Amino acid sequence: MKALLIKMSSLGDLFHTMPAITDAWRQYPEFELDWVVEEGFAAVCRWHPGVRNTIPVAFRRWRRELKAGSLTAVARQATAFRGEIARERYDIVIDAQGLYKSAVVTLAARGRKAGFSRDSLREKLAALAYHDRFDVPRDIGIIERNRRLFAAAFDYPLPHDEPDFAIVPNDFIPAGIDSAYVLFNHAASWPTKLWPVEKWRALAALAGDQQLTVCLPWYSDAERRTAEQIAAGFDHMHVIQSDLNLMGGLIMD
Repeated sequence: MKALLIKMSSLGDLFHTMPAITDAWRQYPEFELDWVVEEGFAAVCRWHPGVRNTIPVAFRRWRRELKAGSLTAVARQATAFRGEIARERYDIVIDAQGLYKSAVVTLAARGRKAGFSRDSLREKLAALAYHDRFDVPRDIGIIERNRRLFAAAFDYPLPHDEPDFAIVPNDFIPAGIDSAYVLFNHAASWPTKLWPVEKWRALAALAGDQQLTVCLPWYSDAERRTAEQIAAGFDHMHVIQSDLNLMGGLIMD
């Protein structure tokens, strides 16, 4: 069975989809899954052994480029992406995101399309993109929501065992830090999710009292500046330019 998963972001949402992928992978030994994902998160999707290919999309970058006036470049890239996603016909195309933008991507793919029902979505008209629509309560945890959607879409009994993320750390980069350390994940996609620098510094002081090194990874210039503000004046801080495979190594080391 060849399937295409539309679940483009954000980082936590990708992890929360992995147990559902594991369920389907165990049900169908010939299961092959391609995953449409924001380009910056593609490495995470490849940590699951049930994922055959990732198809990067760049909605976030395109939004920035459109604001900068690069309409022609964005149109060219979007056309190329549409050709990439339509290259192969799938047995099922499953939209586990349920947003208007993911519905547009779903429509561009070839294969029978499945997703949440209208009543199961916040952006309700996204359900019009699917041939098969499934009722899944919105007031349950997202991991359980994904597992129910996959079970219904792929037509197997809903498993009731503990969620299995099935992550294989083959691509993880070892942290290479000899001392005991803690990792501060100080970044977030939305400003409303950010913790104040002062609170991170208070936590850093507590870590120093316990003789712990603190690792502060950063990906963008804004995150680097925040990491440097948190680390200012402390001797036990490591400000690290990171990528997702190094982040995995920091967590798993």
